[in-house]
Amino acid sequence: MASTIKLKNSTTAGNAPSSLAQGEVAINVADGGLFYGTVGGTSVSSSLLLSDITASGNISGSINTDLTIGNTGSFGYIQMNDGKEIAFGNSQDLRIFHDGSHSRIKDGGTGQIKIQGGTAVNIISPADESMGVFTANGGVDLYFNNQKKFEVETGGVNVTGHVTASGNISASGTLTVKNNKFFKSTETVANHQGDVVFFGSGTNFTPGTIRHYKSDGSWEIADADASSTSDGLLAVALATAPSGGMLLRGTVTLNHDPGAVGDVLYLSTTGGRATSTAPSGNTDIVRIIGYCLDASNGQIWFNPDNTFVEVNA
Repeated sequence: MASTIKLKNSTTAGNAPSSLAQGEVAINVADGGLFYGTVGGTSVSSSLLLSDITASGNISGSINTDLTIGNTGSFGYIQMNDGKEIAFGNSQDLRIFHDGSHSRIKDGGTGQIKIQGGTAVNIISPADESMGVFTANGGVDLYFNNQKKFEVETGGVNVTGHVTASGNISASGTLTVKNNKFFKSTETVANHQGDVVFFGSGTNFTPGTIRHYKSDGSWEIADADASSTSDGLLAVALATAPSGGMLLRGTVTLNHDPGAVGDVLYLSTTGGRATSTAPSGNTDIVRIIGYCLDASNGQIWFNPDNTFVEVNA
């Protein structure tokens, strides 16, 4: 009769022996766990050390703890179920996994994630269309629906299409604009589009009123009663102080209704206002400041003429 060697075993998945003598082996037949007693029988280890594994087919199974590979291997693919990670680094700094909904590359180290290509790195869509191309010692190209929209080159950047900004666009060099597009302002007082400055002094401005720039650098109420309060630089106050903006040219909503749609507008002899009636009193100043865009909401095109006429009645 042949001899039978039977190892200590368990039929309950997850069970592990609490102690084994040195060299003693145990197996969990439910989940395939293999255990042996360490030197002196002081502890139980579940590590399995093999110098080589060669297979012509698939290698399948389950690993309850960690699998550490010290050298290299060649595989058709490694399949990890959802939520199971492949970790790299002595401290598992880099992890790659699928959480059931998304594929994730997670870095927990102190350094950076670096993607290094030969001549270029090309991020592509599932349809093999370029989304972003990063060329070594060259440019950066960003795509929308496989159409290049943003390009970084030696001289700066090129944009194909429109640029929409919620904040300011600043330039230290020359800014060339092919079309400066203005829309009609809304019905809200001081709503505007156009050329705005932020210099000068003054407080307690009423937004939507017209101001005159004085020789001392302050903005006073503009008034067509005299040239001293109506010549030179005019602007519409957009806030209670110049720091909130003074519109020099563009569409803007005043705090009053100056006329009917299409009317030529003049600076009024009532301080801070526009009017569709040209001033006619002796020494009054007749100066066109724009055109009316709405009959009842104060919306105008503001563009003061550089010249004016003094009435001599």
